[in-house]
Amino acid sequence: MQDYPSEHSQDLGRAEQAFSQCYKHALGHLEAESGGYFYFDKSLNFSFHACPNLNSHEKNQFNFRDSQFYTHYINDQIVCLFHTHITDDVTPSELDKETAHAFCLPYYIFS
Repeated sequence: MQDYPSEHSQDLGRAEQAFSQCYKHALGHLEAESGGYFYFDKSLNFSFHACPNLNSHEKNQFNFRDSQFYTHYINDQIVCLFHTHITDDVTPSELDKETAHAFCLPYYIFS
């Protein structure tokens, strides 16, 4: 049996690259929660956008304000939100659930 590459097989590399960027961002910010989001850019490439944590007082919370997020959000480009839990497991907090519900987006939590 011959295995034929899918016309979309290159997209798997893009997803791998996006997840690699995500993990690199998370592992580079172990002192406090970090985050961002996964999205499809205008060329429909799966990508990761890191957002700085604006919460300098509570290391176990992730807050951000990012103009690119709102542009991607209103254009229905966001696939899911992402943030780390540095002291807890991946179980979403009530705030995580409320945020996901408010934006109608799933969360990807890395711990």
